[in-house]
Amino acid sequence: MKATKSKKRGTHHLTRVMNALIAAGEPLTAYQVLAAVRDDGLRFPSQIYRALDRLVARGLVHRLDSVNAFVVCSCPHTDHRGVKTFTICDSCGAVQEMTSPTLDRSIHEAARATAFAAAHSSIEIRGVCQACQKQQDSPPTPI
Repeated sequence: MKATKSKKRGTHHLTRVMNALIAAGEPLTAYQVLAAVRDDGLRFPSQIYRALDRLVARGLVHRLDSVNAFVVCSCPHTDHRGVKTFTICDSCGAVQEMTSPTLDRSIHEAARATAFAAAHSSIEIRGVCQACQKQQDSPPTPI
């Protein structure tokens, strides 16, 4: 009976954390998630981190290292074995998830050429989104 209660509680936590991320519509830090779900019975950072780890492992959420935040996967039915690529707007914080088979092949070939067995690949491209460029009325500086 104890295992059943624990399992239900774990599912409850996952659901609350996922709903908070969906409702936000933008990347959230673990502490922002905690603030959003505190009234739902989650009060400890460890509960949030465990739930986020499980959601990441299931491919439903991605961790964005450069902004130390988590975002809902925009393509949850996609094979997540390739390179996860994100554009992150430095002005408004918008995140766009992208897939590129060409980029996947290039990175895996480069890793293989150096006898490196890549377990995880993530690319985060920082800049200014099209909407913010229009508001600023100036194009971004090219790389």
